Amino acid sequence: MQSLLTLTTQQRANVEAYLESLHPEDYEEGWRLYQEGYVVNLLGQGNKVIAQVKGLTGGIHITTVYLNRPYENHCTCSLYADCCEHEAAALHALAERRASRGSAKGENKGTKPRDITSKSPVTSWELLYQLYYEDTYGLSAESYVRTLIHSGYQNFGKKVEKHSKDWPVKRQTLFQLAAILFFMKAWEKVVSDDPRLKMYGYLQDLPALFLERASKLEKSTWADEEEGEEVFLDSLRSLTLEFGNEGYYPWLDLYRLFLAHFLRDTEQEEREREQILEQVEKSKGQQYHRLNALVAHFSIVWREDEEAQEVLEQSKIQNLSWFMETLQIYIHGFVKGKQWERLLAWLRWLEKTVACNNRQSVEQSPMVQEYYELWLRVAKEMEVEEEMMALLRSGMPRSASIYERVLREKKEHRRWMELRLVHSFYSSESLYYIKVLEREDPAILLPYYHQKVIHIIAQKNRPAYKEATRMLKKMRTLYRKLKKMDRWEVYFAQLLQTHFRLRAFQEELRKGKLIS
Repeated sequence: MQSLLTLTTQQRANVEAYLESLHPEDYEEGWRLYQEGYVVNLLGQGNKVIAQVKGLTGGIHITTVYLNRPYENHCTCSLYADCCEHEAAALHALAERRASRGSAKGENKGTKPRDITSKSPVTSWELLYQLYYEDTYGLSAESYVRTLIHSGYQNFGKKVEKHSKDWPVKRQTLFQLAAILFFMKAWEKVVSDDPRLKMYGYLQDLPALFLERASKLEKSTWADEEEGEEVFLDSLRSLTLEFGNEGYYPWLDLYRLFLAHFLRDTEQEEREREQILEQVEKSKGQQYHRLNALVAHFSIVWREDEEAQEVLEQSKIQNLSWFMETLQIYIHGFVKGKQWERLLAWLRWLEKTVACNNRQSVEQSPMVQEYYELWLRVAKEMEVEEEMMALLRSGMPRSASIYERVLREKKEHRRWMELRLVHSFYSSESLYYIKVLEREDPAILLPYYHQKVIHIIAQKNRPAYKEATRMLKKMRTLYRKLKKMDRWEVYFAQLLQTHFRLRAFQEELRKGKLIS
């Protein structure tokens, strides 16, 4: 709190009147927080004051006080709730009162927007962001969300850029980077209150913008900005534990990418890892799994993959999707860096998890599909084709679409047809392949034709009978070409006997000159 924040007589009267209206417990708790120094900073502009108030369990809450309309005050701890202890503490800081309601006395210090300069501590920036955020989007729930969706980060970002336009480049970049993170946190809270907003994709490019801006800061910059670095790490860690990759933004991925690219040395990585390990012991549920993923991150970065696997196994999760999503950023790195042996080791490790998902078909589980696609990629770079083929066979029916593609590429016609008869797949590629076989190896198609005729006749309608007749004529031609007309006559006689009651079918056979 750097400079004096002066209230008018009316503003002071409004604050005092609102304090008098508080529930006694809120009043006393707010006073205690104020007396114990929980009010970190005040930022004033016109009839609005924004306060940073430390939470009882850690973290910083942003409380907005309207000096002319105190009943509209709100706090980030619960945006639409009645007065909280943080708001009460901010009101006491403004009212300069003693512990009793009639004799408070103290110092009312605060900061104005112009006082936030390049030399101000990073911890004071959030007050300014909150002020710009509210000025840009307002607080009416409907208009707020509508404006936020359509304006995106642009309007808010312009105010941030204007405020820091004369700052040194590195400090300016850091200021704008922190603003993006603030905005993302704010929108995540909005979406968590109304999950329907997840359908809007207007603001989903912000993680990429955050990392792009962060990449402009060399690692040496973070050494000069240790305070700022801790703010980023604390915020990202907290958001990761709360949302993982299940929120509007992929916080788990964002945090890990930030760690991988911007921590300066192993010693610093170890400090961050120790902080995470301390939280693992007292966590449970989703937080426990997310913390384990973060602990494993450091092992993977240090190329200690087996140790990372042991850590992930502690979560006792048998869901392939969770593992594939958790490992996605590393898998991408292995492929990009052509680290095929590491990728192969992870695919082998995931094999038992794939086996536990044996009730999911490939179509129902894109992650299973992706798993086998990665095997195809590795097999092109390493001599593991036999292992891959055995895995694809044991993975049926989940691996059917991948396996049939491999058989097509290897031109193993007979195996492909056997697979086709058991697991029907109707991709454009498989239908085209049937036409290729009609030219190159038509005999292999006979079982397919037999099966198809049965399915067509089962539809029991005139168009189906016409199609079945065309198929039968094609089969007769093929049997004649193979010089196996005796087998055709036996098959056709049995077919007629089975379906002799279907008059419409018999009529179509006569039209096709298959019977007289």
